[in-house]
Amino acid sequence: HTSAGRVPTQKAYRFFVDKMELSIDGHKNPAYKKLQSEMRGAIAASPTQASQLLAQRLAELSGSLAFVGLLGLNRIYKEGLAQLLNEPEFEDAEAIRGLLAYMESLEHRLTDLSRAISGNVCVTIGENPLPFSLIAFSHELPNSDRGVFGLVGPMRTRYSENLALLDSVR
Repeated sequence: HTSAGRVPTQKAYRFFVDKMELSIDGHKNPAYKKLQSEMRGAIAASPTQASQLLAQRLAELSGSLAFVGLLGLNRIYKEGLAQLLNEPEFEDAEAIRGLLAYMESLEHRLTDLSRAISGNVCVTIGENPLPFSLIAFSHELPNSDRGVFGLVGPMRTRYSENLALLDSVR
């Protein structure tokens, strides 16, 4: 608990996520239903516009840095960096440098990330020496392309809400 003056460890967060019920039904949340409806219209108009809009909405709803990568176009849309940098974990210049290096390299690693998380929602917690988590999944898109969708946040991110959010996108 935060009032205890201690921060949970990476191992504690991993235990929490592993024990959490992963069949969370995010479809009941009105904000997620609105997102799904908005995305159906955007996808029909343009996959690239839909990807950019989805990254924006994911960042707004999660309070995290959101990204949507389109492998066939070798394109990644990222939103929410400014709000993520307001988190106390990123007051340290080294943490900021690490996060920025990670995000810059993400575009070059999208194919590998897609293979590693194919279909399932994957949760990575502080597996770098950096204080952040990654919640992501990869999915086949209607045009036979592959998309990678994810949220990057502090290790103390709202796992249940963010897993439900990505589940509703999937």
